[in-house]
Amino acid sequence: MSASDTRKWAGLSVLAECRKPMERRDPWNDWDRASASQLKTYKECPRKWFISKILGVRTPGTEATRVGTRVHEAIEDFINYGKALRDPVALPAKDWLWPIFLRNKRTDDIKVEKEFEITFDGFNLSGKIDIAIFTDATIVDHKTTSAWKWAMNEEQLAEDIQVHTYAYVFFQQKPEANHVKIVYNYMKKKKGKAQRLVTIALSREANENFMRAYILPLLQGMEKDATKVLPLDVSPNEYSACGKYGGCPFRDFCHARKGVTDRHETRTDYVQARRKKNDETTTEINHCKSRIRWRELEERGSGGARSRNQASKAARGFGSS
Repeated sequence: MSASDTRKWAGLSVLAECRKPMERRDPWNDWDRASASQLKTYKECPRKWFISKILGVRTPGTEATRVGTRVHEAIEDFINYGKALRDPVALPAKDWLWPIFLRNKRTDDIKVEKEFEITFDGFNLSGKIDIAIFTDATIVDHKTTSAWKWAMNEEQLAEDIQVHTYAYVFFQQKPEANHVKIVYNYMKKKKGKAQRLVTIALSREANENFMRAYILPLLQGMEKDATKVLPLDVSPNEYSACGKYGGCPFRDFCHARKGVTDRHETRTDYVQARRKKNDETTTEINHCKSRIRWRELEERGSGGARSRNQASKAARGFGSS
């Protein structure tokens, strides 16, 4: 969907001017459940969540999402059906996945791409877990990354919304369990393809505290913002999310950047524009210096062709011999 088509969709082209009350109508979506990805999007920017989830504005898939989907499908086919794992990105993880594949053939305690729907404090949570091993109290989530610097470490995992959402699901289905192990199976998708595992152990108490302190306020905010009519009625998370992951697809009509400049969409764009202006100014100064040197040489020379040639070379920085 192009930027112009997105702006026209559902009357979004007049968002900046239209502030009159409206009745909610189709294609506005009724919000009745949240997923880990929704929670992350809402934390990143409530307005972005509203446009994508409540208004239902879809964006084209990226190469990163296509690779991620392909890898997930390849691993699922390998563990569930024994299909050869030939995907170049997933291949480095084959040796680690092999025991899970063998165990899955002998027992039924392993669930691959397990869908769930549970209730937390009156809110519905739904989603899909890549691998759940109930007897070992282990949850595995597959991630693809272009570089290891983007992979989360143990400290970041311990504060991740998706990690705690999956842990809560596990504890609800295994009331006798007090701990769960979360494994992020990172696979590098660019040059030097490899695998890296990041593992943490969470207690039931730590998970419940996180859910109450961090996830419950997000759910309450989503419930409130889901009743809004226009994206401009929903507060954005200015600048911190506008340039993430290649830039927000809705920033053409979001207007979150107002207050800094009306000419640039994000702080990053603003800085780049300033740098470009500085470069243009520097170029103009250099040209001016060249013209001054030209005049000085012309004044000292005889005015003949040889002097003009020397002046031309000097102005271009070659000097004279």
